[in-house]
Amino acid sequence: MFTVQVQLHTAEDYGLRHQFELLGSKGYLRCDSNPWLPGNNSRLVIAEYEQPERVIDVSADGDGFLYLVRNVIDAIEQGQLQLNHPAANLKDSAQITVLLSQWYETKN
Repeated sequence: MFTVQVQLHTAEDYGLRHQFELLGSKGYLRCDSNPWLPGNNSRLVIAEYEQPERVIDVSADGDGFLYLVRNVIDAIEQGQLQLNHPAANLKDSAQITVLLSQWYETKN
């Protein structure tokens, strides 16, 4: 058995930075770019602590929403009522919508 501890800090305008970093007991993974913007390739950096970093450039056809739209079109054409795992199912989508609506209301 093991223990997992997570600390999360997020803000929609915190320093206008679009990166995230996951720190583990043996190393880290960092996304140095904003994968949601059109025309951007994503740059991931991975390393074990006190070891050289390895950079992984991931090319993309478009922004993150392009892939969402493609998946939805594929599902509709195949007669599916929801996207396949690991995409959010109908129940998950409804819960996400409620959370986003509540968040929106607190901002306005």
